[in-house]
Amino acid sequence: MKVKTLEILGFIGVFLIGVLLYFAYGWSQENQFIAMIAPVNGSLWELMKIPFFSVLIYGIIVYLLAKGEHRNLLFGKVLSAIVTSIFCLMMYFGYTAIFDQHILLDALVFFVAVVLGQFLSLGILSIQKQLGGLNFLALILLMAITMTFATFTYEPPQHDFFRDQETNTYGIPY
Repeated sequence: MKVKTLEILGFIGVFLIGVLLYFAYGWSQENQFIAMIAPVNGSLWELMKIPFFSVLIYGIIVYLLAKGEHRNLLFGKVLSAIVTSIFCLMMYFGYTAIFDQHILLDALVFFVAVVLGQFLSLGILSIQKQLGGLNFLALILLMAITMTFATFTYEPPQHDFFRDQETNTYGIPY
């Protein structure tokens, strides 16, 4: 399948992966590996895993189905994951400054951020030139962000961004 077609399907694919990630930790009976990529509580930090890892998981699907069209895929997906996550956070803070937080608005925010991230990824994947240095930088960023998510899941700072507002807990509940 063509990369462009897969990226367009990604508007729905990334969103559905995100929905699955939202429930994955509980469904996995609190599996410690799943905890690194899925939220373990309702803190903003933990919820940031959803846009980041849903884009990357979809990137793996694209890699497997794209039949050799992998030029700049790593850079495109890592940058898309970062931008999608940042837009989710910005739009969340924007709408909660005006309205009360609501799960349907959260889903809408996530979907809009996914659309923006997928357009960015599609643009990068349309570049004909191999972006070797940027692909290497993307690999470094991917490792650093993944290690940060894992570290702060198990040992989160005692800051409101890392605190589940409902349970008043941080990281993995003990």
